[in-house]
Amino acid sequence: EGVQTTQVLDTTEDGGLKKSLSSIEGLSYKDGLKNCGGSEDILVDTMKDFVISAREQPKKISGYFAAKDAKNYTILVHGLKSAARLIGFLSLSQLAAELETCGDEQDWETIEEKTPRLLQMYQKAGADLSAVFGEGEDPFADESKSEIDPVMLKEMYGGILEFVSALDFSTAEEVYSMLKDYRLPEEERERAKKLYELIRNVDKDGVMELLQK
Repeated sequence: EGVQTTQVLDTTEDGGLKKSLSSIEGLSYKDGLKNCGGSEDILVDTMKDFVISAREQPKKISGYFAAKDAKNYTILVHGLKSAARLIGFLSLSQLAAELETCGDEQDWETIEEKTPRLLQMYQKAGADLSAVFGEGEDPFADESKSEIDPVMLKEMYGGILEFVSALDFSTAEEVYSMLKDYRLPEEERERAKKLYELIRNVDKDGVMELLQK
């Protein structure tokens, strides 16, 4: 079934956003809001990030699945498990958790049986959120924000590198979220977006390589 994503829903009326999100199949607005500390602003920002990742991540999961690359398949499914749970897609998160375990155990029979359903759910979740928020904008190109000081940017990258080195991806993601309060120089925007993907996928080696360039 095709999902229409071209029309962005009007969420400006009182309670409109909650109503729009609550109508999405498989999404618990209540759980998403709770997991984002009760802040609708954080929930919305995190959902917009999910929309962006949902454009490419299903293709990557499918590629690793086809290649029977259990290590990288499991890394991406782990990231999906966390991302989906955070915003309230609980069934998607549970299926991802099950397939993460299957990846760890090299249970290809179950992986082959359930991965197509996972990809379908992931793509639909991204499309449904796109219908609410649009295709997602580059948070680092917002002209209304102050451009980050180069010294501060270097310090924030250094902090992320330190936390990731200690496998503290949760704190690394908190530091990363502060970056989105600023406009970044054009030459840094792609690296910053790639950094988010690597943190979400708990890819220590990828973060180290990206930030040590």
